[in-house]
Amino acid sequence: MCAFPRSGKKRCSRWNNQPVERSAGVILTLPRELREVLLLRLVVGFSVEDAAGALGVSHGAVRVRQHRALARLKER
Repeated sequence: MCAFPRSGKKRCSRWNNQPVERSAGVILTLPRELREVLLLRLVVGFSVEDAAGALGVSHGAVRVRQHRALARLKER
């Protein structure tokens, strides 16, 4: 899974070796609030500030949700 942030730099996660179907399936099992943050940050490439604005939550909430989502994915 790679993100193309506004800076134009390509960033890829450590799960890049896994088939896309498996990664997508695991992400879909996350609770909505965690899934939304992860998709906005890593797939769409939103900054913390942009994701917070889109979701109507604080910057801190975005950071916490992203951390929790990644921790859950790491467990699987």
